[in-house]
Amino acid sequence: NRLDLGLIVEVWNKGLIWDTMVGTSWIPLKNIRQSDEEGSGEWIFLDAEVLMKADEIYGTKNPTPHRLLLDTRFE
Repeated sequence: NRLDLGLIVEVWNKGLIWDTMVGTSWIPLKNIRQSDEEGSGEWIFLDAEVLMKADEIYGTKNPTPHRLLLDTRFE
């Protein structure tokens, strides 16, 4: 019910001994469409850091060279 929140996407590289974070992105819930069908997706840049305020994530910063194709939707 709180559209002021968002979805955090994390991409990790699975290693033999430990995992490494490739990047993260924050998508505001108000930017996610409602649909029963797949869309064409959207390329997003992954960032290196998460921004927090009062124990809630509100964004990301410091872009990495990595991008990710995401198709996000509510059904």
